[in-house]
Formats: sequence, structure tokens, C-alpha cells
Amino acid sequence: MRRTLSGRKRVGRWIRVTRRTVPYIALTIQALFPRAVNAQSPQSPVCNVPIRDSVARVLEKVQHDFGTKVSCETADSKDVWSGRALVLSLGARPTIRADGSRLGSPLIVLSHAPWHTDAEILHELLQLELIARGFPARIGIPVIPPGVDRASVAAAGPILQEMIERRIFYPRMRSMGFDPDGIYREELTSVLSAKEFTGWNDTTVLRSIHYAYAAAVVNDREFMREIDSSYRKRGWDQYMTLGQRLKNSVVQANVTTPDGEAKELINALNILFANKFPLHWVFQKTDLYLGVSSLPASFRK
Repeated sequence: MRRTLSGRKRVGRWIRVTRRTVPYIALTIQALFPRAVNAQSPQSPVCNVPIRDSVARVLEKVQHDFGTKVSCETADSKDVWSGRALVLSLGARPTIRADGSRLGSPLIVLSHAPWHTDAEILHELLQLELIARGFPARIGIPVIPPGVDRASVAAAGPILQEMIERRIFYPRMRSMGFDPDGIYREELTSVLSAKEFTGWNDTTVLRSIHYAYAAAVVNDREFMREIDSSYRKRGWDQYMTLGQRLKNSVVQANVTTPDGEAKELINALNILFANKFPLHWVFQKTDLYLGVSSLPASFRK
């Protein structure tokens, strides 16, 4: 599915939310992480990026879990994931290449950024590790309930998935000496300090989601005081209140399993969209379909 320059998706009768869909609307940067400060000697490159001993051990585990090596490629210039305006351009993303096996082959796709870090590689490896545990590589919403805006669902889905999953593996990244939140903190602060910021006017659900993400994932008191102040100055109290509800739900769920993630994704959608999503989900290989009790024949593999 194509994403337009405004950040909206062209959608048909269903919406597929994938890791090709970049999660942060209206934030434009070239890499997700700063260089880590811990000083270990780099190991053999992965995706032509030197990695540290700690990252190499994660790589070994992921390759053991999948039973094959992690491969790399550069995103095609026509790839809708890369280089779109008003979108946070991640330095890399994980995906699965179908090969007939249960999980498929793990693949890291790099953006056309001039350089990449082992922090980016670690981030993608930890996401691949979750996929090997049964977490979805992609989520889809085959049926959009009446009265729910399709573009808002398309925008919300990726960030909700990232919010849940990053709460699982970001503590591990921090314990390894990396700062996975650094650039997000800087960019969100910069965006909210702009005098004429209109990036979230069409898709206002993002105001609540980013508040919840900042509170649930970054969880920095001084940072949240700045965000609270900015939201109040903009008159976004209702979005802050909804964001607080969403954050509380995600934190209380404390997801550790694939089914737990599916349940919490629907809980989150119902907080954002007035309880209109059925509490059903279906796993199909590495895909997760929300809001349905059975998968339509046209979506079965």
C-alpha cells in the first residue's frame, strides 16, 4: 500500500499495517539512534556495519532461532518505506522473506542513509527475536468498523505495535549501554515547540498516541513535564487525557506474549476509537489480523 506525502495511506477494503509502514508521522530524521557510548571493540560487520560483542551475541541467537543467517539489503528507491516527507525515516527495518519454512528468513533492510550504527542493527535484531518468539512481523485489519476513519487506523497501528514491543526490548538495549530514546526525545520536543505545527491536524489521533508513547516507552519525568506543558499550551488537554488512558492500559498490560500483544492492540484501538473493534484476532504464520474471529479466504496463505 502506498503512503502519500501527507502521511495518509491509500486503502482499499482492508488496511495492512506492516513494518514497512514507518511509525512516526511528522518527524523527519535519517537515523533512529545515536552512537552508543559503551566502548567495545567492533566485530565483523553486519550489513557492512561494525558491531560490538554484545550485539554479536544477539545476532548469534537470532540466527539460531531462525536456523539461518540474517541477510541484508538496501531499500529500493521506490520502496514506500524510504524517504517519504513528514515521516520519521528509520535507518533500518526488519522483515521476513518467505522461504517455505515456519518463520521464513530474517532480513534487515537498510535505508539509503549515508551511515548506520550497530544500535540500529541491534534494534532490528531484537525485533526479529520477538518474531521468532511468535510476535507478528505484520498486523492487518481486514474490517474497519463503521464510523472509524481508515486513515487514522492506518496511522495508529504501527505506533501502537512499536509502543508495545519497545517496552519489551528497550530496557535490554539500555542495559547494554545504548540510548534508544535519544533522537525521539529531541525530535518530539522540536516538533511540539514549533509555532505553526500542523502535522497532526488531519490525523489528530496521533496527538494522543505520541503522548502515550512518550509516557510509556521513554518514561522520563522531566521530558514528560515538557510534553505536558506543550500540550496544555496548544489546548490539547483532551488528547493528553486520552493519551494518559492509553499509556495506563499499555503499562498495566505489561505484554510479554504474542497473544498478550494482540489483546492489548485491540484494547488500544478501542480506547482511541470508542470501543468499536471486536475483541478477536487471528494469527496466520507471522501475520496478525485484528478484529476478526476467522480470516477471510482471500487472506489465507
